[in-house]
Amino acid sequence: MKLIEVLNARKVIASKAQAKGVNFGTSFKFMKFIKATDEDEKFYNEKRDELIKSLAMKDDNGEFVIENNQYKFTDENFAEINKQLNELAATEVEIPDKMKFTEQELDKMEFTIEEVAAIYELLKLDENE
Repeated sequence: MKLIEVLNARKVIASKAQAKGVNFGTSFKFMKFIKATDEDEKFYNEKRDELIKSLAMKDDNGEFVIENNQYKFTDENFAEINKQLNELAATEVEIPDKMKFTEQELDKMEFTIEEVAAIYELLKLDENE
């Protein structure tokens, strides 16, 4: 799985873990997935912050230029940070099969199409589907 897919799946799983009526086994597996991917999230956030701080514009006092609550970049640096962030997001992350979910484990929960798409790589699908 790509790192960005893991992070998007974490968001969905974290939100579903808050729902009432989730059985213990599924809740426990949600917790294990979140704990197992904590370092992945930390790695992504640290690298993203490093990239932003290395390429963001600074004023004459050495302070970051921020507009509309966002760091400002030159056009050249904006292209570079997008390139590097895309490479970071595409980093491959190994998710063991024991961390994947069956349809039965998630069947009683409601998901939007976007949520299913975000966790799709974490689903143990029947080989005939």
